[in-house]
Amino acid sequence: MTSAELFEKGGPMMYLLLLCSLTVAAIAIDRFMLYRRASQGARALEAEVSKSLRGRKVNELAPAAEGQDNMVAYLVRTALDARAAGEDVPMALDAAYGEAAMLLRARLNYLSMIVTMAPLMGLLGTISGMIESFSIFNCRQVSRWRLRAALARL
Repeated sequence: MTSAELFEKGGPMMYLLLLCSLTVAAIAIDRFMLYRRASQGARALEAEVSKSLRGRKVNELAPAAEGQDNMVAYLVRTALDARAAGEDVPMALDAAYGEAAMLLRARLNYLSMIVTMAPLMGLLGTISGMIESFSIFNCRQVSRWRLRAALARL
C-alpha cells in the first residue's frame, strides 16, 4: 500500500493535518531565516561594541553597526539615534528591546496552537472513522465483504 493510498484512507481529516504540517513547516522556515539574519555577525559586533564602550569611544560605534542587519546593530543604532536626539537612551533601548523581542516571537503562538490542535484533529478523524465503520452494523443485512472492509479501515 502506497503512502498516497494510506492518505486517502485516512479520510478528510488527513487534509487538515497536511495543512497543519505545511503551516508548521512554513513558520519554521520563516523563523529560521529570521533568527539566522538576526544573529549573523552579532557576536563580532557585540565584542566590538563592548570594547568601544569600555574605552569610552562611542564615536566608533556608528561605523561598526553600519551596513549590518542584525539585532545588535539595530540596538546600537537605536541607542546612537536617541543619544544624538538628546533622548533618554535607556528608555529608547527598552522600547527597542520590546520591538525586537516581539519580532523574534512573532508567529510562535501559531505553532503552539497547531501543536495542541493537530493531535485532537487526528483523534477526531479516528473516532469518526470508527463511527463510520461501526455504523455498518445498523444495516439489517451486512455482507461479509462490507464488514471486512469496514473493520480493515480500523
